[in-house]
Amino acid sequence: MGSQLSVRRDHGLPADLLWLDAIDIIVGRLTRLRVGAEPRLRANDVLLPSYLRLGLRLRAAGFAPRWFAYDWRREVQRSGARFAATLRRDTRPACIVAHSLGGLVTCAALAHANLPPVQRLVLMGVPAEGSYAAVQALRGTYAVVRKLAQLDRHHDARTLAREVFASFGSLYDLLPSGRTARGVDFLDPGQWPVAGLVPAARRLQAARGRTPLPATPPIPCAAIVGVGTPTVVRATLGADRSEFAYEFSPQGDGTVPLDSARAAGGEAYFTTVGHSDLPRDPQVAAAVAEWLAQGTTTLLPRTVVQSTTPSSGDALRDADLIDDADPKVDWHAMSGDARRGFLERLNELP
Repeated sequence: MGSQLSVRRDHGLPADLLWLDAIDIIVGRLTRLRVGAEPRLRANDVLLPSYLRLGLRLRAAGFAPRWFAYDWRREVQRSGARFAATLRRDTRPACIVAHSLGGLVTCAALAHANLPPVQRLVLMGVPAEGSYAAVQALRGTYAVVRKLAQLDRHHDARTLAREVFASFGSLYDLLPSGRTARGVDFLDPGQWPVAGLVPAARRLQAARGRTPLPATPPIPCAAIVGVGTPTVVRATLGADRSEFAYEFSPQGDGTVPLDSARAAGGEAYFTTVGHSDLPRDPQVAAAVAEWLAQGTTTLLPRTVVQSTTPSSGDALRDADLIDDADPKVDWHAMSGDARRGFLERLNELP
C-alpha cells in the first residue's frame, strides 16, 4: 500500500489524491478503492512519508534512486509486467531496492525477457510465502482495516473488508503458502471458516489459476528480515469451524513471518525494526547503501536477533479482533505528530 492512488481529472486540474488522504477516508470515499469502482484511479507516486528518507540516504551515498509507483490492489503479475516495461525503457544497469509487496512485484518483473542488467537486489520485509495480514484483511480483522474504519465515519471494518479489500487481487497473491501456511491451503474455500466474512470461491479459484510467482532471480540478493514484533505465524480453524484462531510469535516484523521473509532468498540480514519502519530506519538505510556498494554489510547481523518479547502461547480468535466498539478517531482534534503516527502505523492494532 506504499503508492499514492489518485483520480485523474479533466480540464488541466491536478489529480485528486484518494490514497492516502485522511479527509477522503473520513467522509467515506474509501469505497472508491474497490477494483472497478473508479476507472480513472491511477498510481502516481510513492508515499513519501514511508520512502523519502530512504531515497535521500541512498542519494547521499552516491546513488540516483528512482521510484516505481504501482497500483497495489492489482495482481502481482500485472504489476510486475508494468515494472518490466519501466526497466526496459532505461537500458542502464540497475540495482533494485524493494519493500514488502514490492519485492514480489520485482520478482515477477525480473522473470520477463529482454531486461537491462540488474546488478544487485535488496528485499526488505518481502512476504515470499505470504502473510496472514492477507487472511485477516479478508476476514475484516486486520489492523489496517480496523484503523481505517476508525477514521471512516460511514463504514465499519466488516463493510470495508467485504466491499473494498475483498476486491484486491493482490491480497489473494499474498495468502500464506509453503512453510508459512503450515499445511493449510488458503486457496481452498473449504478451509475457511463457515461463518463471518469469507472470500468468494471464484476469487480463490482465479488466484489458483494465475501463474505461480517466480522465485528470486539468480542475481546478488540481500533479504532484510525483521524480528521481535508479535506477528501472526499460524491460523487454525476452531472445532466448530466458525472462525480462525491466530498464533502470534515474535519471529516476524509484525506483518511478515520470519519464514516467509527468509524464503525471499539471498543473504539474510536481521533487524528488530518493524515492517512499516524498515524503509524509514536510518540503520537499515545505511546497511542497504553499504550492501549495494560493496555486496556486503557489517551494519546488520547475519544471525537472528534474539527477541526480548516472549511468545505468550495464546491465540487470538477472529471474535477477539473484530471490535465494533473501536472508537472513531477525531482527526481534527489530533496534533500533527499524532496524525502522522496514526497513518504511518496503520498495521499496528488499535
